[in-house]
Amino acid sequence: MQSVIELFKSIFAGSLGAIFIFFGLVAIVVVVGLYVFGSLGLMELAKKNKMENPWLAFIPIANGYLLGKLGFEIYANNEEKNPTLTWLLLGVNAGSIILNNYLVNLCSIATLVLSVLAYNKIYKYMIPNQATKYTILSFFFGGNPLYFNKSIIKLKEEDTKAETSYKEEKEDKIKKTNETLNKEEKKLRPNFCSNCGTKLAKNVKFCPNCGEEVK
Repeated sequence: MQSVIELFKSIFAGSLGAIFIFFGLVAIVVVVGLYVFGSLGLMELAKKNKMENPWLAFIPIANGYLLGKLGFEIYANNEEKNPTLTWLLLGVNAGSIILNNYLVNLCSIATLVLSVLAYNKIYKYMIPNQATKYTILSFFFGGNPLYFNKSIIKLKEEDTKAETSYKEEKEDKIKKTNETLNKEEKKLRPNFCSNCGTKLAKNVKFCPNCGEEVK
């Protein structure tokens, strides 16, 4: 009887251990998968903006710099660009991995806050009407929303180019309009001889006073 109980105990312990191992492996796969997909989204955004070394999105610590560069500089409004926050995000990201004890928790919290702020800047530019929703998603899933919804990724320069093209087109129209008005005004304006200054009638070819050819 004792041996049977021991057998059941060993089977139960083995089964429980196998279950823990299984769920542990599943958790690892999920965490690694989320990291990979989030990095792919960040890399896609970096490539779109022709940033150097977009593959840094896969490197711990370095990906903090890449995200900060995108959020606090490229996708920020001109008056809101803040390179300091980019380097701060890099620093706290490194601190959360390198430091020990309670400093790790502080750095991890700071990394999370700055990362979410950076994503918020990006989403405010790309999808202003849904920025809040996607920012909340980034709080839990990082850059995964970028990867799984690539249609929202926009090159920062696209709007700038469109705006520049619109301004050039507008200036060109104004220039042509002014040229047309000047021609019409010139037609209505009385002519004078370039040689003697005599006022000339319309359509005359020579000045009646000095004989100078009218050009």
